[in-house]
Amino acid sequence: MNYLINYLPRFGFVRPFAKNLSIALGTAEVSLFELARAYTSFATGGRRIEPLFITKITDPHGKVLEEFTAQSDPVIAPETAYLVTSMLESVIQIGTGKTRRRHWAARSPARPARPTTCTTPGSSATRPSS
Repeated sequence: MNYLINYLPRFGFVRPFAKNLSIALGTAEVSLFELARAYTSFATGGRRIEPLFITKITDPHGKVLEEFTAQSDPVIAPETAYLVTSMLESVIQIGTGKTRRRHWAARSPARPARPTTCTTPGSSATRPSS
């Protein structure tokens, strides 16, 4: 349990977490911002990227006054990021998310679908699809 709790700051989680076994199922309360920041680690081959809200500032004539780039830090091995991404994709390809694949492909054909753990009761992924 201590290993998990001590590992979470790598992904950008800075708040204290209760030491209980259900944390492995995603029961800890986190903000959408924290969750999005943490998931960048899988999509970028193991690097956590700090989200940017403003990428550049221009004057009224379009001249760039200031430009900002995202900071990134390696947090897990690229092989680990690949394995996690592959497992998430497998849920959509052959697992419980298979029925949702067609729905996603119709809306965003160029973007691969990746599920979440969906441990929240009543979430769309835990309800039978229509």
